[in-house]
Amino acid sequence: MQIPIVLKTRRIQRALPWLILAVGLSITFSVRKIALQENYRYVEDRFHFRANEMVSNLESRLTGYKEILLGARGLFMSSNDVSRDEFKEYVKQLDLPENYPGIQGLGFSLYIKPHSLDSHISSLREQGFKDYQVKPAGRRDIYTSIIFLEPFDWRNQRAFGYDMFSEPVRRTAMQRALDENKIIASGKVTLIQETQRKPQPGFLMYLPVYQPEKPHTTLQQRRENIIGWVYAPFRMHDLMLGVMGPHFGETSSSIGYDIYDGSVVAREHIMYDYRQQTNDLNSQYQPASNPLFSTVKHLRLGERQWTIVIYSLPSLEARLNYKNADYIAIFGTILSALLAFIMWLLLNGSERANAKANEMTRELRVSEQHTKRLNRDLKLLSECNLAMLKIDTEHALLQEICRLIVDEGGYLMAWVGNAEHDEDKTVKPLAEYGFKNNYLQQVKISWGENEFGLGPTGTAIRSGVTDINQDYLNNPRMTPWREKAKYYGFQSSIAIPLSTSKGVFGALTIYAAEPFVFSPDEVKLLEELANDLSYGMETLRTRAEHKLNEEKIAFLAYHDALTQLPNRTLLRELFSKVSLQAKLHQHQLALALLDLDNFRHINETLGHSIGDALLVHITERLCASL
Repeated sequence: MQIPIVLKTRRIQRALPWLILAVGLSITFSVRKIALQENYRYVEDRFHFRANEMVSNLESRLTGYKEILLGARGLFMSSNDVSRDEFKEYVKQLDLPENYPGIQGLGFSLYIKPHSLDSHISSLREQGFKDYQVKPAGRRDIYTSIIFLEPFDWRNQRAFGYDMFSEPVRRTAMQRALDENKIIASGKVTLIQETQRKPQPGFLMYLPVYQPEKPHTTLQQRRENIIGWVYAPFRMHDLMLGVMGPHFGETSSSIGYDIYDGSVVAREHIMYDYRQQTNDLNSQYQPASNPLFSTVKHLRLGERQWTIVIYSLPSLEARLNYKNADYIAIFGTILSALLAFIMWLLLNGSERANAKANEMTRELRVSEQHTKRLNRDLKLLSECNLAMLKIDTEHALLQEICRLIVDEGGYLMAWVGNAEHDEDKTVKPLAEYGFKNNYLQQVKISWGENEFGLGPTGTAIRSGVTDINQDYLNNPRMTPWREKAKYYGFQSSIAIPLSTSKGVFGALTIYAAEPFVFSPDEVKLLEELANDLSYGMETLRTRAEHKLNEEKIAFLAYHDALTQLPNRTLLRELFSKVSLQAKLHQHQLALALLDLDNFRHINETLGHSIGDALLVHITERLCASL
């Protein structure tokens, strides 16, 4: 009976290494499949993030153009007569190429009744435009004419005198804007500014201008008191170059997009054809014939709908070639074979094989931990990108990113510091999470060339390159912070510079509980997170700057730019209100007028700068006396 049992045991021993090899290969390729699936989901999330980012940026830019039209209407409705020079100076102050790239210009189209046409033409010719005509010629019930259009360059001069109301698509938008008192966008048109060389699709945005101090509440009042429209023409390719040019970073190289006028995706409605704009076959941005990812977005523009078809480009799809998955397969296969071999050695009584097995097991655990950490960082990156889409204030965004790094990423602490330009070049915390007992308030961190600037944070800000401290206890640079780090359990840290188009402004610093934890793959993902955070902060700051400019324009419409005192428009409104109240309550009203004797003599003898300074000084004394 003993012989069959021994034979059965030997068969099991011979089969056990093969069984281990089969199980190991099965686990290896299961892990590889999971890694590929996780990477696919990451790339897909990346695509949708970039698509939403593109639409959000386009929508934000178009909102800025609407603000330009509102400001221009305020100029006309605050004055009984806006001269050509005043309009030119107003547009010059806006600095359209720098602050609002993509716009063709800003103009005003005058509403002309048939019986006033001849006098209008004579008036424009007397202003120096000897060949001026309202184009096209012919009899119509209503005429309009583009009389202001800045910048008044050779392309925009082609539209001077054009009657946009004579063309059906433009007329529909202008009539609707007049009737509804809203900013209305036209459908797809070819601008008068176009030539035979590389014409582009275009569209226009209109906002009606009514007579100052005349009512325009009802439809009848609007049609009776209309004087014209402020409008902005756009060449679609120039617009998208301004919105999504090369400066826009990864988005421009990751996704392609076609824009259609209306809700129907048809060739005759296309406004912007990405493939046509990248028809160079050697271009790295040339889209594939069948992109892996695509989505359709809808955008409301001036009461008109655009349909945006967005699809992935090869540069984004190339991320699906996840090399780590191949490394997992190779390493797992080798490891499975080694484990099977070790098992054979163990079954043959080899102590050396037993030691080798333990070593391989440790390597497997390290590999699994590394893979787990990478998957966790991929999830962290996705969560941070979603947070950037939802949060619209800088401090809340930074605080949420720090929280996600600690709670989702498994790190001990994270904080964002701003490089102050004081004497000590200190780094001021903007947001922090995971700290204990006010750690940042107990240590001194600088980005200058001193002992407190040699750490990862100061070095990253100063050099603009990621700096890693893999071992707090043995790194000589960390001497100023070593005792605090030991107390709080910090073993390693990384600092990644944060920058905008103006340069490095701070750093994202992360602390871990283990030494040598930041692998090259993990560093790459964290750097990508920091780059996305930098872009998110720059976007939020740009929006805040646009809002400040809008408030400044609104202030200058009713106040003098030199003295900051109310101008004639605001004085007229205030005096009308006060006089009405005085009449209603039968009170007396007095208006004091101040005149400066010999002020003209001061300007002529001492110069206008002295005269301006005198006006400012008098204003300050008046305000102090009231």
